[in-house]
Amino acid sequence: MTDRYNHYFDISEQYAKKYDLKTNPNKPGWNDELDAFRHAYMQADLSNKYGSKAAKFLGDIHENIYDKLFTIQPHKEKNMDLWNNNIGRQVSNEVDKQTKILKNLTSPQIRQDITAENIYNKIKEGKLITNPNDSRVYTEPTLFDKAMQGWDFLTYFKTTIESATGIFKNMAGNLQSAQRTATELNYSVNGQEARLNMMLDAINRKVIVPMVEKTAEIIANFKLGREVIGLNDHGKSMFLEIDDNIRNANYIYRYGDRKATFERKMKLKELFEVVKSFAQVPEVEERIDWMECFKFALEQYGIENSNNFLTEK
Repeated sequence: MTDRYNHYFDISEQYAKKYDLKTNPNKPGWNDELDAFRHAYMQADLSNKYGSKAAKFLGDIHENIYDKLFTIQPHKEKNMDLWNNNIGRQVSNEVDKQTKILKNLTSPQIRQDITAENIYNKIKEGKLITNPNDSRVYTEPTLFDKAMQGWDFLTYFKTTIESATGIFKNMAGNLQSAQRTATELNYSVNGQEARLNMMLDAINRKVIVPMVEKTAEIIANFKLGREVIGLNDHGKSMFLEIDDNIRNANYIYRYGDRKATFERKMKLKELFEVVKSFAQVPEVEERIDWMECFKFALEQYGIENSNNFLTEK
């Protein structure tokens, strides 16, 4: 268990004494008010530091890793943890609103105390689950910004599917008022494919890459001290020591266009066949730089440093 996770245990126990939280007599901090407080507080603090999406991601990973590495957590206990995690993220939003005006004047300790008090109030109001046998069931929040019902939902769903897949009603077998030529249909399909690729690129640039970057930051922050990892450099095995300076350094995250990568691979295959054919001609074969061909081929597959695959002479 990391020092950061122990940090949340220590803070929760401090507030448990302050608010006189009820604890499990057989195992304090397990399936009791302290347990509920700890989960909610941790998610509230992580949401404040990294955002609610990153906090939820980390909380879900924690629950799943617990199942994988330790023991299979009973469903009711996992439901309790997920429920309280969600309340913690809501508390973070509430604290944001409370401290918005005095945000620059609010110290970390003051925000910590306000967060703890809000969570304690949630416990008194019965909004947190403090017993796994509670009948309330946690469900994943809806992905829609606004709740829609009836025809509004159907219209939204149909429009979203058409826009995302490029398959419109005329392509699904619906009768058209006028016949269309094969060329017109081809242009229509290509346009829809372009729109789909633009949407996928936008999702990767604005959602996936920032999420990967933020996840890497969170994982780095949850690791302390030095560690040694194995590397393969020019065919030789070596070990590299990682410390906090390396973890906290600035890195550039790049996204490669899938469609462009696929097209490059197709052209590479065609080029390989051409080079292979000319290699049958002795005069040409002698002048082909096969090492440059090898490096060029790896570059087309998105590998920037092809020297990692080569051994030193």
